[in-house]
Amino acid sequence: MNRLVCLGVVLALTGTGVQGQHKTADKAKHLKCSGETEQACLSFRQLVDARDPGVWKAISESPSYVCFRPGVDAFVILELAIPGSFLWKRSSTGGEFQDAAMAAMEEYRDGTLYLYRLGLGEWKRLDENDTPTYHTVTKPRKGEVFEVNVDGNEIVVTHSFENRSNATTRHSLIIRRSTGRFTEHYESESGNPLDYAGTCQIYQPRE
Repeated sequence: MNRLVCLGVVLALTGTGVQGQHKTADKAKHLKCSGETEQACLSFRQLVDARDPGVWKAISESPSYVCFRPGVDAFVILELAIPGSFLWKRSSTGGEFQDAAMAAMEEYRDGTLYLYRLGLGEWKRLDENDTPTYHTVTKPRKGEVFEVNVDGNEIVVTHSFENRSNATTRHSLIIRRSTGRFTEHYESESGNPLDYAGTCQIYQPRE
């Protein structure tokens, strides 16, 4: 491949990335906040308008879901790094493609970062026409679990950790990929369970 062709490929990929970021910025900045999720939505908008590095990176570099909790100033961002078509490879056992990728979850409360978790996982598919699935393979830290499982229909996050009362909190988040509808559940040894439901904003910066 000569230098001119290489340059053309780089420019094409760069242009696609820039266009995707512009679409993401426009969608986030023109997001209308109202109803039960207004507090959480306004906090997200404020961080986007300020080009907050954490939030901006989360929604502009990888496919992400921003889930506003109703009635409180809190939201969750789930990032899924989906491999490009040229990154798939045969597994060592044959008959399957796979690629390693990161999944990240950030929780913001009252406009500040409350919790951040990062996991390493694998995307798998039978062939290029198969719907990819994902699961984390990261070994949890002592007393903590962070698992992400993705199929063609849903994203399921399971998370447990030691809270500020030194008790264990169990957290689950389920997102329907087609619509962004979500349910969220918290259960702790030191308090009453909490449940939230709503619709996540879906950002696809590669589009």
